[in-house]
Amino acid sequence: MIKKVSSFALLLLIMSLQLSPFMAAAFGSNPPSPSLNSVNPVGGPTTLRGWFLIVQDVVGWLFTIAIIVGVAALIIAGIIYITSAGGTRSQTAGKMVVYAIVGIAIAALAWAIVNLVGRFFVTRPLV
Repeated sequence: MIKKVSSFALLLLIMSLQLSPFMAAAFGSNPPSPSLNSVNPVGGPTTLRGWFLIVQDVVGWLFTIAIIVGVAALIIAGIIYITSAGGTRSQTAGKMVVYAIVGIAIAALAWAIVNLVGRFFVTRPLV
């Protein structure tokens, strides 16, 4: 059973890696505009706004990773629940679903807090 779930998870990983060039091409080949003058191109932020933009980018990437892992956990928990046939593994799958939903909610809350603080502080001139 676990071998089937792990092979299915491996198949999903391989499929997602094969689709990554197409997703990257969808963003286009235009480089990002250098209009953000708060980050020194040599390396390192020079203002509080620059630091916050770095934190905001990191939290955005972590949020994306958390959503992917949460959805994968929901899919795996669903497979375990379906194949458990009402045994004790169904309780484990139920707990996995709850933990995955709580994890996604915490990640969404962290992302919302960082973006709310960003809109409040970064849009105003910082001293």
